[in-house]
Amino acid sequence: MKFSQLFVLLIIALHFVVAQGLLFEDKVAKGTGTGSGTGR
Repeated sequence: MKFSQLFVLLIIALHFVVAQGLLFEDKVAKGTGTGSGTGR
């Protein structure tokens, strides 16, 4: 596997992890409903 292909896969994986983290935070914020979830 070429280094460029590995780099692209790494970026895609990073974006996926970040997206999952944001979705998880959003679900937690909506689930509790105690914090300022509407501001974000």
